[in-house]
Amino acid sequence: MPETFKKIDCNDNDVVSFSDNYTYKVGKIREALRKSLNVNLGNQLNHELKNKGVNLNVDGHPAKNPPHQHWLQNGIECEILQLGYENWKKGKMKIEVSIEIIIEEENVDDLDNCNSVILPPESPLDDFRRM
Repeated sequence: MPETFKKIDCNDNDVVSFSDNYTYKVGKIREALRKSLNVNLGNQLNHELKNKGVNLNVDGHPAKNPPHQHWLQNGIECEILQLGYENWKKGKMKIEVSIEIIIEEENVDDLDNCNSVILPPESPLDDFRRM
């Protein structure tokens, strides 16, 4: 039977647990990823693009404008011509890192069938109240 998965939306306060019982909030993982994308990544990306004939002119003084800052924070100035439009539009291209969580399809049914409102537990006094 083939495994099927469904992508779900998650926010920074959702919690993920891994096989060795390590548990993290999604926001902590996102922040760690942002911090790990350093100057080496920007330099490597620029180098690889230039090797493929794509020069985005984001060099400059490394201490003043490191490549990772262009890619991940400020964006690289560009223009885009979209299908159906007659004119170029000015903008910026930047890289955004995201985290996707996909769940096994068998668990999707459980999520779809549960109420989105969490009800408080039934009180032991409820039986007496009903009488």
